[in-house]
Amino acid sequence: MAHGSVRTAAQERVLRRGAPLSAFRELAVTDRENPGAGSPADSLRASAEGGQPGSGEPGSGSAARLRRSLSSPAWLHAWALAVWLVILGARLIHIGSFGTAMPITDAWSAEGELYLKADRGTLSWQDLVAPHNEHRVAFTRLLDLALLAGNGQWDNRLQCVAGAALHAAIGALLSWVAWRLGGRRIGLTAAGLAVVVFALPYSMNDLYGFNSQYDFVVFFGILTIALAGLSRPLRPAWWAGLLAGFCGLFTAGSGVLAAAALGAVALLGWATGTWRARETVIHLAASVLMLGVGIALTVTVPGHAVLRAHTAGEFLRSFVKAAALMHPHMSAVVAVVIWLPLLLVLRERLRRGAERPGLGLLVVGLGVWLALQAAAVS
Repeated sequence: MAHGSVRTAAQERVLRRGAPLSAFRELAVTDRENPGAGSPADSLRASAEGGQPGSGEPGSGSAARLRRSLSSPAWLHAWALAVWLVILGARLIHIGSFGTAMPITDAWSAEGELYLKADRGTLSWQDLVAPHNEHRVAFTRLLDLALLAGNGQWDNRLQCVAGAALHAAIGALLSWVAWRLGGRRIGLTAAGLAVVVFALPYSMNDLYGFNSQYDFVVFFGILTIALAGLSRPLRPAWWAGLLAGFCGLFTAGSGVLAAAALGAVALLGWATGTWRARETVIHLAASVLMLGVGIALTVTVPGHAVLRAHTAGEFLRSFVKAAALMHPHMSAVVAVVIWLPLLLVLRERLRRGAERPGLGLLVVGLGVWLALQAAAVS
């Protein structure tokens, strides 16, 4: 077999390094012993430069090296950091323009009593997990207590800044995971979408310092689906995802829905051959356990019964509006436009099976989770 048709370990090493000129010294002996167009070093140079062995054409070596560099882990982390900074910067502009240091709405009662107990030394862990309406906002309380201790005073704007950092972390996390699972092009697309979705102030929620629970529930929900849903059972990443799922139960009332999405991902993975039967059973058992704990922690507020849908028609109208991200006009059309890509991904996932299984499972899992969130507020 000709030398030019086989890559040695040294060649592969050089290619992985981006083919710097100094690296070709490893192949100098081979060059001298096998002069001519068919030598391994000549083949390596042509491969690294994008040309053909022995052709004498350098090709587009710089472009090839640039593509490899942009696909490296360092660039992946840099892009995620850039997404975080852009989203955070946009949110800080909104907070700086319209935020106030004064607590807003139910923050007075929800946080005021908490801070008084902390000041008197009577704060207990039961106070941290106690219900706030239908929610158990333990992580929001912990964050706000830390900010109070560090700042020396109660400042709604400081809470908003911390919430903005967490909000930006969600967008960065989504783009990072998409890049890892789908490659550079999908990662860059996800980064652009994350900036559009998370940077623009679609609501005034980022001006309410006490509302960090809604960012916590999204953050832990994504971690649950991405780690526990896409990892083999009993691996470290799977346990980390399970921990994130239980943490989500102490963010907002809808934190329990990540367990249902985890079960849906397990069933889809089994149906498409990603998970074996034993692995699927373990996934489902963890999902049921998390769901059971979440249901046990559920709180019902009698005075809020009037806010729920009482007929199928009311539920459907409310669900469609929530699925359309609360768009006030032509909600059904907007909902179809928003959710059509998910249905297409689901169809491809079922049809093509193992191609990029992680990305497909993640998209479907997040879609199921979002649909359940829309149903929960209907």
